[in-house]
Amino acid sequence: MTRKRFFIISILTAFVLITFNVTNSSADSWQQVLQKSRDLEGYYYKTPYKFSNNHIGIMQVWHQGYHRRVEMTNSINGETMVLLTRQTDGAFYQIDPKANEGIVYYYTDVELLPQDLDETRYAVAENRFDQTFIEKVSSVEELVYQNQPVYRLENKSTHGGNEEVYRVWISKELGLPLKEEMHMADGRVHRRIYTEIQEGPFSQEIFQLPQELKIVKEIQFN
Repeated sequence: MTRKRFFIISILTAFVLITFNVTNSSADSWQQVLQKSRDLEGYYYKTPYKFSNNHIGIMQVWHQGYHRRVEMTNSINGETMVLLTRQTDGAFYQIDPKANEGIVYYYTDVELLPQDLDETRYAVAENRFDQTFIEKVSSVEELVYQNQPVYRLENKSTHGGNEEVYRVWISKELGLPLKEEMHMADGRVHRRIYTEIQEGPFSQEIFQLPQELKIVKEIQFN
């Protein structure tokens, strides 16, 4: 091989290696993808729910900052229930929009200031995919689900001496789950599908209490 040809081959090889490294470095790792949802200015999704044969339907969820609105429409009787979390007063509201009545659950009797709010204060932060979860991930696959590139993460655990397997399909674009599966130790399989996912921000009005809402019951928590 002549020096000239060797020099050209060396340059081409270096170019291929550089291109490969740049391409891989620009791709987000699955750990980075899990953090993306934190940077979103809110998100919305639909998911089916079933608590019993009489409580089955569609759940719509709006999540923005430390506010969350959930609308659960029962497929059997057509009734809708609204669950509204308003962090600034430390309360959770269960609302019947038809009667404009609600039950309020207080988690604190002190009004919270914006600087007091953090993701660890209430479950509304929905940070399920935290460092503890990351450390328990046993398998990672890159797949295409519903025409979207995803990471499928698997987490194995034991219950009563039998293995349980949790799987989640995470959107590479938004860092949100598109599908979840839990294979229970007793053989049951629980699934949840998330559809019509939208990125915020949304109007603050949807997180506000209805005008002239009648509180029919108050429950205080420590």
